[in-house]
Amino acid sequence: MKKKVLFIVMTLGAFIGVNAQPTLTVSDAPEIGDMFINAHDTVSVLSPNVNRGENVTWDYTNLHPSYVDTTITVAPSTVDNNDAFGDATFAQISSVDTSFYKTSSDKVELIGFLLKGNPARFSDPLTALVSPFTYGDNFTDASQMSTTFPFDTTVNGVEIDSVRMTMNTDVKDTAIGYGILKLPGIQYSNVLLNKRNATHHEVVDVHVVTFNLGWKNFIDTTYSDINYAFYVNGYGDILLGFTVDGNNVKGVTYRFDGTSSIKDVASNQGIKLYPNPVNNKMFIEAQVPVKQITIYNANGKVVKVINDNNKKVSIDVSGLFSGNYLMKIKTTNSQTIAKQFIKN
Repeated sequence: MKKKVLFIVMTLGAFIGVNAQPTLTVSDAPEIGDMFINAHDTVSVLSPNVNRGENVTWDYTNLHPSYVDTTITVAPSTVDNNDAFGDATFAQISSVDTSFYKTSSDKVELIGFLLKGNPARFSDPLTALVSPFTYGDNFTDASQMSTTFPFDTTVNGVEIDSVRMTMNTDVKDTAIGYGILKLPGIQYSNVLLNKRNATHHEVVDVHVVTFNLGWKNFIDTTYSDINYAFYVNGYGDILLGFTVDGNNVKGVTYRFDGTSSIKDVASNQGIKLYPNPVNNKMFIEAQVPVKQITIYNANGKVVKVINDNNKKVSIDVSGLFSGNYLMKIKTTNSQTIAKQFIKN
C-alpha cells in the first residue's frame, strides 16, 4: 500500500511539474562562464500573431538556421574599456556587441554596452527582468542612453570626425502565456512567453569638420516595435526571440541544438577558423587584418590574448586544457566576431 501511495504521489508530482505555471527570478539570469549557441533565421516567414494564454503549444519546428553564433558570459573586469561599468555584475560578448548587466535582488538591468569599442552607458538603465515574474505579471520602464564616439569618415566630400547618439526607450513587458515550445530537434515544457511593447526615440548628430560646421542633426526619429521572448527556468538566456515591426517579423534567434545544417557566422563575415576541433595549432583567415584575438575558457576567464595585424594568423593552443573555448576576434575595421572552438 505504501509503495502504491508513493507511486501516486510521484506520478502526481510529475504531472503537476509538466503543467506548472513557470516563474522567472534573478536566479534565471546568466552566470559568469555560461556559453550560449544561438541560431539566426533570416529565411523563414513567421506570422506576427502569437498565441497567448495557459498551456499553449508553440510550434516553431520549421525554423531554419541561416547562421549560428556564440554568446559568452564573462566577468566585466575581463572586458576592454570596462571603466564605465564598474557596477556591472556580468557582461555578455557576442558577435554583435558586448553588453553589461547589473543584477539586484529584484531585477536585472542592462546598464550599457560597447559601441564600436566605445562605452555607451545608460543614465537610466533598461530593466531586462523583474523578479519574480510569472504569467499575468507586467511592468513598465523608461531608459535613456547618450554617448559620443570618434567616427572618421567622408561622405560626398563632407568630412565627419565624431558621432553623438541619444536613445530614449519606453517599454511595457507582459507575461502573456506559458506552455510547451517546440524548436527544431528539441521541445521545452514550462516555458514563459514575454511580450515587450517598446517605443524608441533616436537622435543621431554628426560633427562636421568641413567648413567648421560643427554638430549637425543626422537622424531624429521615433518608432515602435514588439518583442517576443520565450524563457525556461535554469537556462539563463532566451529559447526563442523575435521582433514584430508592423506585419513583419525580424531578428529571429533561437537556441541551437546542433541537429541542423548551418552556415557559420564567421564564414558569413569573411573569417575562417580551422581546424576545429584542434590539437596544437589553429589558423584564422580574414578578409581584413585581425587586430586582436582573445580566448576565454568555459568559466569566462581570459586564457590567451594575441595581438596581430595580418589577414592570416596562426595560434598555438597546445598549452590549453581540453574543452570548449570562445574566441573573440577583433579586426582592424572595428568588427568583433565571437567563435567557439574545441581543444582536444
